[in-house]
Amino acid sequence: MSAGMDEIPLLTCKEKGILITNARGIQKIPMAEFALGIMLGHVKQKALLFLKMNLCLQGILSGAWRM
Repeated sequence: MSAGMDEIPLLTCKEKGILITNARGIQKIPMAEFALGIMLGHVKQKALLFLKMNLCLQGILSGAWRM
């Protein structure tokens, strides 16, 4: 079944003549885009952290920040 079909009262809909259909696979592309966005955001966050750590290390090594 498609997402969201579990909670639909199918017998009641049938009794009232309400047509229920599913759209199997309709969420594949949006979910793939969402997953890719999460991965890219994670990589960006790690890259920014690496750059900040590198700047801190440069400051320590240059003597700008005394330990």
